[in-house]
Amino acid sequence: MFNTPSSLLGAPVVTVPLAAVGGLPMGIQVVGQPGTDARMTAIARWMDAAVRRVVL
Repeated sequence: MFNTPSSLLGAPVVTVPLAAVGGLPMGIQVVGQPGTDARMTAIARWMDAAVRRVVL
């Protein structure tokens, strides 16, 4: 459901699980322009390594 708009546009999306609320994962989506798959993956990897995970 949340990926439908980006799929229709052909835009790459990567979800980075950076938090958990009540035991359920919550993530941040990185969305790019068509053809920027490698760049979005690199940004998502950087976010995963640089941002401290939050558990509530």
